[in-house]
Amino acid sequence: MSDLVDPDALFETVATLFAIAVLADHRIRDVELVEFVHACSVQNLKIRPDTLLSRREILDWFNRHKEKIEQALNSPDHDAYKTEVLSHILDMDLQRSVLSSIFTISICDYELHDEESAFITQALDVWKTPMPLPSEIERVA
Repeated sequence: MSDLVDPDALFETVATLFAIAVLADHRIRDVELVEFVHACSVQNLKIRPDTLLSRREILDWFNRHKEKIEQALNSPDHDAYKTEVLSHILDMDLQRSVLSSIFTISICDYELHDEESAFITQALDVWKTPMPLPSEIERVA
């Protein structure tokens, strides 16, 4: 990652993407929140290795931002909103890792809903990258 990237802003972007993955199908499942917390913890340590977040801090972040993200997802411009958030991650390695986490959040309930699949497809298109490899998914699991 570039030294010019603000790690706090980058983490906010990543957490927002993970929240979109949870909220994409307009249902919040407990297992998705567990995976959201895990994904945020994993990515936070990569982005901000000196900043530890508790489960409670991550869930508080989700609850503080949930309504704003839901409004964006329910708007007619929801695809533009998702594209805008995705476009803030420029580092290809981070894109691949975040994509793996989005995929993991999306399938943790053993279902891949249409909205989740569409979000993954949108990330693939924006980032010009293929689906994550099993080895990449294992690194974030």
